[in-house]
Amino acid sequence: MDMSYALALLLVLGALAVVAAVVLVIVLVARGADRSSATSSGASLEDRLAEVDRLHEAGRVTDTERDEVRARLLGTL
Repeated sequence: MDMSYALALLLVLGALAVVAAVVLVIVLVARGADRSSATSSGASLEDRLAEVDRLHEAGRVTDTERDEVRARLLGTL
């Protein structure tokens, strides 16, 4: 296997893993929005919004992803 091919494959797989992690966070946060009260972990709406903002500030969630999740949590999407 050519070394550049292996490196490209590794980079693609790494990028896919990051995307999968972000999607998982978004799905888990959005599922919490379907409940009218706190989630089973006890997180309030404010806590979930703060978590999405924290992930955004850390660069793990894009502006668009943060806005979509916040809209779902707030019931506007």
